[in-house]
Amino acid sequence: MAVLIHSIFLSPLSPEQLTKYYLVAVAGILLFGFALLKWREETKVNFALALLSIGFALYLLEVLLFFGVAGGIRKPTEERIRLEGIKRAQQSGVPFDKRTKLQVLMDLRKEGIEAYPGFNAFFLRGTGGVDVGEDHIYPLGGVSNKLTILCNESGEWSVYQSDEHGFNNPPGIYENRALDMVLIGDSFTHGACVKPGEDIGGQLRQRNRQLLNLGNIGNGPLAELATLKEYGAPLRPRIVLWFYYEENDIEGLISEKKSSFLLQYLERDFSQELLKRQPEIDQFLVNYIKKQEKSQASRNRLSYKFRSISRLYDLRRELKFIISKPSPREVSQREASSLPLFRKILSEAKDQVNSWDGQLYFVYLPAWDRYGGTSNNDNLHYRNDVLSLVEDLEIPIIDFHDVISTHPDPLSLFPFRMPAHYAAEGYRLLAEQIDTYLRLNSAE
Repeated sequence: MAVLIHSIFLSPLSPEQLTKYYLVAVAGILLFGFALLKWREETKVNFALALLSIGFALYLLEVLLFFGVAGGIRKPTEERIRLEGIKRAQQSGVPFDKRTKLQVLMDLRKEGIEAYPGFNAFFLRGTGGVDVGEDHIYPLGGVSNKLTILCNESGEWSVYQSDEHGFNNPPGIYENRALDMVLIGDSFTHGACVKPGEDIGGQLRQRNRQLLNLGNIGNGPLAELATLKEYGAPLRPRIVLWFYYEENDIEGLISEKKSSFLLQYLERDFSQELLKRQPEIDQFLVNYIKKQEKSQASRNRLSYKFRSISRLYDLRRELKFIISKPSPREVSQREASSLPLFRKILSEAKDQVNSWDGQLYFVYLPAWDRYGGTSNNDNLHYRNDVLSLVEDLEIPIIDFHDVISTHPDPLSLFPFRMPAHYAAEGYRLLAEQIDTYLRLNSAE
C-alpha cells in the first residue's frame, strides 16, 4: 500500500486523477487498518512479509526496466535494431560503431562540426503541427544545410549533408534544370541506414538519374502527399516514384488521419508554402532537438534515475501499454478501414502529377517478415488489397518483391539478416529494377 501511494503521489497527475487515486488510497488505508484490528499476530506478520516481498519485487522489476535489462522492455525500434546489430556483429566478428546517436552528435560537436539528427516525422503524427512565433507550421523535412545523423544498422552510422530544405540530396539540387525525377517515401527512401551513395537515391544517381530525394523517416502516406505538393510539384518532374513500405505505411496512416491539418492536403490547392519558410522550420527543429538532447542528458543524471525509479515510472508505463494495447484483430480492422483513405491519397497524388503531364509510379517495398517470418501469405500486410487498389487507379507498379522472392538468399539483403531496412546490396538491386523498368516502360 505504501509503495502504491508513494508511486502515485510522486507522479505528474492531473487534479482529477489525483482526486480519484486519493479516494482509492484512503479507502485502502481504512480497510487495511480495520483488518489489522481483527487479525492475529501471526497473520499480521505474514501479511507484512508479503507486502514487503511485493514491494521489493516491484522495485526490482522497475530497476531492470529502467536499465533496459528486462526482457519485455519496449525500446524505440531504431534503438532496438541498433542493439541487435551490435550483438550480431560481435557474433560474426564484424566491427560495429557502438556509440549512440547522441554520442555521435556530441563527438562531432567537440570537433567543431554542427550536426543534427534526422527529423523523425513520427513526432508530429496525429497533430496539427506546431506554433512558431505567431505562425503555425507542419515541418516535412529536416534542418537545412547541416551534417545529419540518421541511423546505424550495419555497423557504420548513416551520415549526410542535408540540402537547402533538409532532405538527403547534394547541395544546389533545386537549381538543377535537368532534374526529371522525384522520390517520395519514408525512411527507406530517406537513406536508412546506409552510407551516402548506397541509398536508393544515390544508387539511381549512379545510373545517371537526375533526381530529387524527398523521403523522410517516419513519413506516412499523408505526409508523403504533403511533401509531394510542397516540394515536388513546383519542379514538375517527368517521373515521380512513390515508395510504399508494406509493414507500416497503412499503420502510419491510422495516426496521420487524426490530423485535420494534414487532411487538408487532399484539397487540390492547399499549401503551407514551405519552400519559402525554411528559416522558421530550422528554428523550430533546432529548438526541439536541443530540448530532446537536454532531456536525454538529464536522464543520465543520478538524481533523475532515483526519481524515476522511486516513482515506478517504467513499470507503470509498461502496464499502461499492456492494458491499452489493441488486439491484433483491432489493429487489422483499423488498417483495413484506412485503405479507402489511402486510395484517395494516391488518387490525389496521381491527379497532381498528371496535371503537369508527369507519370506517377508505385514502388512496392516488401518487409523482412515476408521472407524471415512465420506468417507469410499472399495478403500479408494487405499486399493483394493494396496492389489491387493501385491497379484500379491505373498507376504503374514496380514490385520489389518480384526481385527479392527470386533471390537465392533474401535475408542477405538485410543487415546481419535481421528485420531492418535494406542493406546496400538491397538498395542496389532495387535501383537496378527501377532503372530497367523505366527504360522498358516509359518514353525515354
